[in-house]
Amino acid sequence: MCGICAAIGFKKASRVVYDLALGLQHRGYECAGIAAVNNNHIRARKKRGTLDQVFYKKRTLEKLIGDIAIGHIRYSTSGGKHQATADAQPITTSRTAFAHNGTITNALLLRSELEENGYQFQTPGSDSEVIPKLVSASKEKTVGKKFLDALSVVEGAYSFASIWKDNLVLARDPYGYRPLSIGQVNGGYVACSEQLALENIAATNIREVEKGELIVINQSGLESYSISKEIQGQQCIMECIYFARPDSVIFGMKAPTMAYRYQTGQQLAKEDNIKADLVVPVLDSGLPAALGYSHESGIKLQLGLLRNRVSGRTFILPDQDARVAAVNAKHSPISWVVNGKSVIVPDDSLIRGTTSRGIVRMLKDAGATEVHFRVASPPTTGPCFYGLDTPSKEELIATGRSVEDIRDYIEADSLKFLSLEGLKVPLAQPQNFCYACFDGNYANNLSKSQLNVLSNKS
Repeated sequence: MCGICAAIGFKKASRVVYDLALGLQHRGYECAGIAAVNNNHIRARKKRGTLDQVFYKKRTLEKLIGDIAIGHIRYSTSGGKHQATADAQPITTSRTAFAHNGTITNALLLRSELEENGYQFQTPGSDSEVIPKLVSASKEKTVGKKFLDALSVVEGAYSFASIWKDNLVLARDPYGYRPLSIGQVNGGYVACSEQLALENIAATNIREVEKGELIVINQSGLESYSISKEIQGQQCIMECIYFARPDSVIFGMKAPTMAYRYQTGQQLAKEDNIKADLVVPVLDSGLPAALGYSHESGIKLQLGLLRNRVSGRTFILPDQDARVAAVNAKHSPISWVVNGKSVIVPDDSLIRGTTSRGIVRMLKDAGATEVHFRVASPPTTGPCFYGLDTPSKEELIATGRSVEDIRDYIEADSLKFLSLEGLKVPLAQPQNFCYACFDGNYANNLSKSQLNVLSNKS
């Protein structure tokens, strides 16, 4: 999962992109970058760190002159998680730039074919660079047809923004795994992974880029192309459960993801029968589910855990050591609230168990008599190959373990997950979502060899 944004038709497009990217920082903390084109020449800055760390000097951004710019917030899902700036995006040449959210599942095959034809890659382990190389290799004449030609052989998940000479190109894969919205302000076009970022620049949200749609924008206007025939949607349910900001409206939903998370908390309470003194939310991502659980169960909600506002999101930290170190720094139990109480602790998901076990221990050390952990999603038993940081089954605590085994590991008095059917209840069109991390049904019909290759990537 990464964040992408773009702007065209602005005197200082890089400044517009920077402001958009600020609204997407929650989608990744590893690297940030912006590229702009001026007189058919690309300038870019990309480094490890958050957006404000990479662009801490005002003049750094001012050097990125041009009326077209794209930006990228990185959270590694393919390639090395400890590699330096080489893995940061946008990927650039002298006249092109490319920013990608997702994972190309047949990248190794395509990369091998391109290398056999003499194409060289900047980034050794990146799947993202395959697309711009395919575009360069296309013999089609127009920008739109070049991209269509390239994408005809690409499999997997992608939402991307690209500068191609004097064009801004946007696209979303036929399954629609990752969100991408387009808007307008002051006569220019903008795009971003989540429409809420448009509010940072007071832009009007036009619509989402459709599943399987390619958009080319230049001085002549906006032109839309269809990448492929209509395919059953496979929008990532984890965007709704955790990744998207709670105030984001994505995937054509009528309400922000906060409402969905609240309703999953309600559904979890309906499926549960535990008695306790308090509901204690895991801030911040578990709060909507905890509110829904409290409302449905009638058990009072109280803040028994505080969150350090300087800390980031533990799930999207680059490795396990970083996640373990972050748990204690991120949460602080309030003994005055939980001492002598039995507490229910709802959270949005349980992936590795690192955060959950740390929280249970904290609450018990603070005097809680019982800690009942509740998860507003099913057990995550399969890795994601479409843009999330769950590349191997070994990292997933629910793989090959019973609920009782997991409960024992996180040291809770009881543990319950929301059922898969319960997860679908609040959705108007549940058939349009991907649940592969819960049920193992991968829409791309990945072969066993592909699954093995993708699982072994780090």
